Amino acid sequence: MINKKCFRRTATLLAAFALLTPPRIFADDESGDEDVIVVTAAKIQQNESDVVEKVQVISEEQIEASGSHTVSELLNSIPGVSYTGTSVGSSEPVQMNGLPDEYVKILIDGIPVTNGGSSDLLEHLQLENVDHVEVLQGSASALYGSDAIAGVINIITKKQKENGKATLRLQQEAASNLQFAGNATAGYKDEKLLAEVNAGYNYQAPKTSYTYVPETTTTSRGKTTTTPAYSYQNFDQRENKSYNVNGTLGWNFADDRSVALKDEFLHSESTTNKSGYYTRNYDRINGTGLFNWAIDDSSGFDGYLSFRQYGSKSWTQAYNATEAIDEDDQTTTFYRDYELEAHYTNDITDWNQFLVGLNLLYSTKTDDSGSDDDDHKQFYPQLFAQDIITLGRLQIIPGARFTASAPIDDNPNGIEIPKWNGTQYVYTGNSSDEEEEEWAFNLSPKLSARFDATDNLIFRASFGMGYKNPTLTQKYNTYFKGYGNPNLKPESSYSGSLGFDFNTPVEGLSFGATGQITYLKDMIDTVMYGVVSSTANGYRQYENLDKVISSGFTAQASYRAGNWNANLSYTYLYMRQWDDDEDEWAEVEEKIPHQVKGSVTYTVPSTKTALNLNAIWYAPVLTSAANDTYSSDYFVLNARIDQPIKDTGLTIYGGAKNLLDNFSFIKGDDDEDMKDTYNLYGAIFYIGAKYNY
Repeated sequence: MINKKCFRRTATLLAAFALLTPPRIFADDESGDEDVIVVTAAKIQQNESDVVEKVQVISEEQIEASGSHTVSELLNSIPGVSYTGTSVGSSEPVQMNGLPDEYVKILIDGIPVTNGGSSDLLEHLQLENVDHVEVLQGSASALYGSDAIAGVINIITKKQKENGKATLRLQQEAASNLQFAGNATAGYKDEKLLAEVNAGYNYQAPKTSYTYVPETTTTSRGKTTTTPAYSYQNFDQRENKSYNVNGTLGWNFADDRSVALKDEFLHSESTTNKSGYYTRNYDRINGTGLFNWAIDDSSGFDGYLSFRQYGSKSWTQAYNATEAIDEDDQTTTFYRDYELEAHYTNDITDWNQFLVGLNLLYSTKTDDSGSDDDDHKQFYPQLFAQDIITLGRLQIIPGARFTASAPIDDNPNGIEIPKWNGTQYVYTGNSSDEEEEEWAFNLSPKLSARFDATDNLIFRASFGMGYKNPTLTQKYNTYFKGYGNPNLKPESSYSGSLGFDFNTPVEGLSFGATGQITYLKDMIDTVMYGVVSSTANGYRQYENLDKVISSGFTAQASYRAGNWNANLSYTYLYMRQWDDDEDEWAEVEEKIPHQVKGSVTYTVPSTKTALNLNAIWYAPVLTSAANDTYSSDYFVLNARIDQPIKDTGLTIYGGAKNLLDNFSFIKGDDDEDMKDTYNLYGAIFYIGAKYNY
């Protein structure tokens, strides 16, 4: 629940710090440009074809063709990125280079959405208001901080482009699994003013069944106990409902001098029951002031000040409980982030572009238990800089981030976390050894390079170091069948990548490949304790893994010519952790070793009908190292058709997801199929319409 004090604080922040615009908020109409303007690679505006580090851009057309409803579904179609959903047994629904979402910086218009881990938000973000998505894979800690060791995902929203015109966008969709989604946007823009408001909703009806437990009689120490027969409800498909409202108000003083306010509210509710009854309400508000202020043609400032609150209220009921949930047993946890970032850029010469920035991040975690021991905080002041140096066909970017960790938590070990005793979790009476926090400092350097061997052949290479402090979630959160760990140590990483892109002599045909390797010391990850079976569930706890290596490569081919657009990719991942007991490198659980993704789109010239077919395949993953068990593979085939109605602004569309109804090639251990492993609904058919004025 969000209280009035929180709203007042947000309003005060927005009023006081309306200084700071998201990139190109007053941009002119560039819908005809093929070379997209991107900002993720270097925190400055660049043509997609000019960036030193490769940025994958998922266009609005590709988003529509994917048939995705949310950002999380879209991520599943991106080479090298996976999203398997929050199915039972999956603690890492989002992965990039084998690393979970705590290592992936998620941005909306360049503004962070959470401080470490964004799966809850991705589940509910709708795509109708998204212009395109920029994905940078590989270590980006020098520019974006410790939670960008695996990469960055920047979601760019649609913006008004034509001056003196009011716009209206409407969308409504319904699916055979009783999922309904809608979105509405209204806005106006002229040379000075930009005003826009957007609202959307998403509802997923539950699919339920009942399990009957017969009467049982047990005898212990001469006493006989009889348990009556009962039934309990299972949510085979969890119930989800969410709505979001966001708005933007901007003012353009002159070219490249503008300010803006952005505010956003998201509320979601979900109920699920597989090994227990679990209900969760998730709320997020974000208020941000942004600025872009040019000094002259070659230098200027930009940045933002943001307040974010996100958290949940949840209830949990035992596996065989017959009574309704007692809401008095609810747990409420909220996180608040206060973040200030400002950059100064200067094109010193025609071949030299310099950027220096400051980031201040203050975070808090508050539980509702009433004890001060459940309140924790962190503060990280950071400085970063980079220089883009162009020497003919060679571009080099040296950069670094200096991070300080302030000792401001009054109770760094003040919460009791249960420990696994080999059979179950037990409370030991104390959480950890009492340790005094001290100032800590770290430098994360990076060096990237691009060499244009020819006009059609480009080589890229990079090396970077990272340093990651444990988040408040990882240290203190107690979640469904999982626990934080106050004893976590910071981790360090070393990452390198090497790749190329080649435009072939065949018109529209190109391919490329990128290899990466990351070495992590004291990596923070969840470790499974206990046995997962049909009658028992394991528990997870955050732990430091001594040494971890993540390596692999992604190869892609694309064809864009005439009315055809086709893409095919293969990703290989080799991820191992050092096992001190066995004195060898061991496979890491829940990491996808092989991925294949492909899509084909054809546009009928006479009617502009767009036909799309896309497929995703994941190899089986290790689900339990202790039991040496593997899941089934994952294979999803999707189809979609879009039909614009000429001269009306209306488009009607329809399609099918998981068209082959949970067909897969390889069954998992215990004869599990894809539906059992990933808790999928089956084939889903949907129709919808959208209108643009």
